[in-house]
Amino acid sequence: MSAADREKWNSKYADPEFAPRKPSPVLLGLAEWLPPQRGRALDLAGGCGRHAIWLAQQGFDVTLADVSSVGLQVAEGDVSDRP
Repeated sequence: MSAADREKWNSKYADPEFAPRKPSPVLLGLAEWLPPQRGRALDLAGGCGRHAIWLAQQGFDVTLADVSSVGLQVAEGDVSDRP
């Protein structure tokens, strides 16, 4: 991704009104298909971690990756560094 993409997403996630916190209805609708014996999950382009956090709460060992450092800070609960 370009630096412009990173800036765009950092700007969006810096706005507390933008960053969604609840998992999408699509993910929740697929919950019954998740393996009963939890394992690893990878959330690519996961933004502020709404899906990664939910999957972790379900017992998965989750890796979250995103171009936005601000989105990852929000996912970690560290919003003090928001621009």
